Amino acid sequence: MEWMISGLKDLDSWLGWAVSVAVACGIHGIAQFFSVLLLVPPHKQDKNREGFPQPFQFIDPLGIPMFLLTGWSWTRPYPLPDITFEKPFLYTVIFYIAGSVGNVALAGIISTLYVLLLPSTVFNLAMKINLYVAVANITIPIPPFSLGRGIFAGFQYDFGRRAELTAMVLFTLYTAWCYKAGSYFGFEYVWRIGDYLLDMLIG
Repeated sequence: MEWMISGLKDLDSWLGWAVSVAVACGIHGIAQFFSVLLLVPPHKQDKNREGFPQPFQFIDPLGIPMFLLTGWSWTRPYPLPDITFEKPFLYTVIFYIAGSVGNVALAGIISTLYVLLLPSTVFNLAMKINLYVAVANITIPIPPFSLGRGIFAGFQYDFGRRAELTAMVLFTLYTAWCYKAGSYFGFEYVWRIGDYLLDMLIG
């Protein structure tokens, strides 16, 4: 395990990182979009809801430093539908963590290409970042990570944009301090689980 930025040593790795981050954020939000189709009966869905979302809209610029340091971060979520779910708390949490399911699914698809066609560094990095994003967003129970957003929204508690921005800044500063000081990070488990899943996918 190592900090993501330590492995970005040439132009190819930087381009691979940028594409992987964009794809991971995009699929995270798109999976939330599709979860609405599964959680909400067709007759209750908003007919005026916007069409298929643009993948780049889910990239949060404030999350880029975390992606750079660790390979994982939060994303911009797909807007929570303005409806009452059949099981409000459970379905709200599922809606948010569906993004992580999408990241794992995409990593699985890429692993097939990696094993059968092209074992490239870019594919390896894309799988790794998608798995890291999945683990972080399904295990960290505070906003701006997806599980945290789902829990607070499920309890119908407005965490507030200002509080979420504060959490983003504090989390980023803490991570940067750990990187600079070489001290214990506390979230190494995200890398460990992600790397374990990667080993399962490509052997």
